[in-house]
Amino acid sequence: PGVSGGKLLLFTGANVYISDTTNFEDRTFRLGFVNSMYCIAYPVGDALSGILTVNLGFIIVFLICVSINCVALWIGIYFIEDTSVKYDPASVETFTDQIWGNVKVAIRKRPNTSRKIILLTLVAAPLVRSPLVGEYSVLYLFVRYKFGWTETIYGYYAAFQLFGLFVGAIFTLGFLSKKLGMEDSKLGLIASAMDMVSATLYTLVQTSWQMCVVPVFDVFHGAAQSICTSILTKHVESNELAKITSVKTFLESIVPSLATPLYNFVYIQTFEILPGAHYLLSVCLGLPIFIIFWSIRSNEAKLKLDLDQKKPSDSVNPTIESPA
Repeated sequence: PGVSGGKLLLFTGANVYISDTTNFEDRTFRLGFVNSMYCIAYPVGDALSGILTVNLGFIIVFLICVSINCVALWIGIYFIEDTSVKYDPASVETFTDQIWGNVKVAIRKRPNTSRKIILLTLVAAPLVRSPLVGEYSVLYLFVRYKFGWTETIYGYYAAFQLFGLFVGAIFTLGFLSKKLGMEDSKLGLIASAMDMVSATLYTLVQTSWQMCVVPVFDVFHGAAQSICTSILTKHVESNELAKITSVKTFLESIVPSLATPLYNFVYIQTFEILPGAHYLLSVCLGLPIFIIFWSIRSNEAKLKLDLDQKKPSDSVNPTIESPA
């Protein structure tokens, strides 16, 4: 997986394919749905792996993984239409040229404020992912020490929390974005603000029932990750979707190696004094995320104003909506 790309390559390809085959109005919802399913599947698979390994053994578990991947490959070959343009293999760039080409897509000059919006979004993407990775890495340790929960109770809670995240993503991206037409930057502001509120509540919880109530306020958790992808795809050309998504995925792939040890270090140093202190890291990360989305919203307003003063044919992306 490390050589071939593994899950990151598959996830990048899925996001690019959806962006390439979906109109602007439906793109945020579809990208959000895919991200939600991924966020649910990852911890569920992680939890089931321990149970299956104990009861069935390593060989059977690996065979199950192979079977699932074969089903995914079969679906991809026979049910997903190939929309790629034919090309000459001899014209493919070298490895280093492709890497530099991806970077140039992110930093090259663009009309109006599009480049600034892209760079801001690329900064926001890893910041958005950090709390998701960091909090999950110490969640079991936190509830076991704070409330004395067993593995079974933790499993039920994790399932409840994941279901809440899924419902929240459907509401945010399906109703607010698709039905009400709310702009991505405004959704990002709401999501980042609610993430800070829920992280503060997690820090202050004292009883098990309070821990179970907080996910009601945490339904926007992770929605900003899908919003970042949607914003990026709306500010680049169609032939740049794969490159800009690759840059975003690369930045997000660095997050586990930084967020996991950071959250674990804070938890180890503070769990006897304030067990939920690591959630304050999420609050600290949420503030710059909120500021970035506010800046993106301001720049999109300027971009819309510039586009209104020009002919549609003169703009790179004439379909960008004006913030309400």
